[in-house]
Amino acid sequence: MERIREGLEYLMEEKTRNEREDDTEIEDIKTQIAQLDIELQRFYDAIANGVMADAASNPINDRRNRKQSLVKRLTEIELEKQRELKIPTVTEAMVNEVLGKVHDLLNVTEP
Repeated sequence: MERIREGLEYLMEEKTRNEREDDTEIEDIKTQIAQLDIELQRFYDAIANGVMADAASNPINDRRNRKQSLVKRLTEIELEKQRELKIPTVTEAMVNEVLGKVHDLLNVTEP
C-alpha cells in the first residue's frame, strides 16, 4: 500500500515540477519576445530616420522569424498546460481502491 502511495505522490511532485518549469519557460519566452519587439522597433525607427531599408531587411527578417518561433512555442506550452494531467490528492481511500482493483485483476480467471 505504501508503494502505491509513493507512486501517486511522485506523480503529483512531477506534475508540480513540470508546472514550475513551464512557468519559467513562459516567462523566459515573454522576455525574449519583448526584447525582439524593442529591437524591431529600433530598426523601424532607424528606417524612418533615413537608414537604408535594404541594410535592415535581413536583421529585421531574422528577428521576425525568431519572434514567430517563440510565439509558436509559447502557444504550445499554453495548450499543454490546458491539457495537463489532473492528479487528485492522494487519500487512504484512493490507495485502498487501487489495491482492490489490482487484487481483482490478479484474481480474475480467464474462461
